[in-house]
Amino acid sequence: MTALMKTYSIALLPGDGTGPEVSREAVKVVNAAAAKFGFKLDYTEYDFGGDRYLRTGETLPDSAIEEFRKHQSIYLGAIGHPDVKPGILEVGILLRTRFELDQYINLRPVKLYRKEDCPLKDKDPKDVDFVVIRENTGGIYTGVGGAVQKGSNMEVATQVMVYSRPVVDRCLKYAYEYTRRRNRKNMLTLVHKCNVLTHCGDLWVRAHKEMGDRDYPDIKQDYNHVDAATMWFVKQPEWYDVVVTENLFGVITDLAAIVQGGLGVRRRRQHQSRRRLDVRMHGRQRPQVHRQEHHQSHRGHRRRRHDARYPRRSRSGPGRRPRRHRGPQQRQDPVPRRRAHGHGHLRSRRPRRQPCVTAIFTTEYTEKHRAWIGLCDPLCPLWFKAKGDSK
Repeated sequence: MTALMKTYSIALLPGDGTGPEVSREAVKVVNAAAAKFGFKLDYTEYDFGGDRYLRTGETLPDSAIEEFRKHQSIYLGAIGHPDVKPGILEVGILLRTRFELDQYINLRPVKLYRKEDCPLKDKDPKDVDFVVIRENTGGIYTGVGGAVQKGSNMEVATQVMVYSRPVVDRCLKYAYEYTRRRNRKNMLTLVHKCNVLTHCGDLWVRAHKEMGDRDYPDIKQDYNHVDAATMWFVKQPEWYDVVVTENLFGVITDLAAIVQGGLGVRRRRQHQSRRRLDVRMHGRQRPQVHRQEHHQSHRGHRRRRHDARYPRRSRSGPGRRPRRHRGPQQRQDPVPRRRAHGHGHLRSRRPRRQPCVTAIFTTEYTEKHRAWIGLCDPLCPLWFKAKGDSK
């Protein structure tokens, strides 16, 4: 029976940061699954990452890509080292592997397993269950661009978003096929920013509609601007079934990962149509909270200062604060205030607040508001309201 067990060859790259720790635990889980379901795993570990780069000055040798081709899967922990300049390891290891193996699909399931892990109120596992498909080899990650007069006050830098119709079509085809196989809501949502990125965005929108109308009439077509999608991932994640987006906007899955319980829960797979796949998880540093604590302490200080200047008193009786008058002399005797709208209490005088602008998100809006803000996506009603301004 053992001789008939199928064996899979895995290239294991623990990488940097939390990568080795996460990889060790992941290997335990996969080995347990292999023992239960009757298959074997043959691991080959590689030390590519920040520590090797600091020792040898080499990110990825030319022979590494050919060795990767011999494996059926690549498991990567995390890449990034505090002593290495950002971009060296990411471009030299991640992007080079991605482009040379042509891993054009990045598949990111978003599924909540326990209600307790979700930071959103009243969301159950049935509400957070969708998949994001990210195009993985085109767009702004291709490295087209550069910098001239670097270091001078006339420096110019460019980073160009590049997409061809074949690259877009193969990603959309995979997304439509995946939606059909998933067979949940049969809805494919395209996420882009076509109202600003009018060239690449228009290519994605047209290709999405043409392919859907021609080859997948059973799949409902949907579209979100990327900023609207970030809002609705939080407000109504149950709306989504399968989401497809271009390379840059794949970062929305970091938000989706928090909705499903954290980056440690999220997993992603990038691969060709029926060949290599790359499974990896993020190793990120802890969030910094000192700014929030400073803000809270500053707000408390302002409140204490306000209370000291204007102590609370009853609205009537001898303890009320005297009325303030303009001019060098301040009257100290209590002066009756005028009554407010015929009520028995006296109107209190508070310091004038400075005008501030607050963004209001709501689903109750009119066509006038949509026309005013200039949005073509009905899922993103946003306008601004001035609070404290008399104009």
